[in-house]
Amino acid sequence: MSRDHRIDSGLGAVVDSRREADRERLRRFADLVVRVGVNIEPGQGVVVNADIAHAEVARAIVEQAYLAGASSVEMVWSDGLTRRSELMHATIENLTADGRGRLSGFAAGRTTGSHLLPSAATRKPTCSPTSTHIG
Repeated sequence: MSRDHRIDSGLGAVVDSRREADRERLRRFADLVVRVGVNIEPGQGVVVNADIAHAEVARAIVEQAYLAGASSVEMVWSDGLTRRSELMHATIENLTADGRGRLSGFAAGRTTGSHLLPSAATRKPTCSPTSTHIG
């Protein structure tokens, strides 16, 4: 039994090592997105737009944005499967009304210097620095 236990412990250490390496890669990727891709400056607000399928990446980006000095970070979550159901079953009138409402909100953000980057369900999370917090 003790021999099996040692083998299991050894495999567990390998798995833990890989998990830690994956977490570190994700942290470095998020740091690259925040500091180079978006170039967040201290004091800026940030909006991160992500599908729930990419929650782990989005959370890492939020963490790195705060570490880079973001004053606030807002998450805008989407769900590809929910959106598909909406497109399959909602009336044209409801889809059109919702679209106009969303677009007017984006237009209001543009007038205040805020930005949202649209994201399809299959794309990775996006983020954008803003001059004001969208609430």
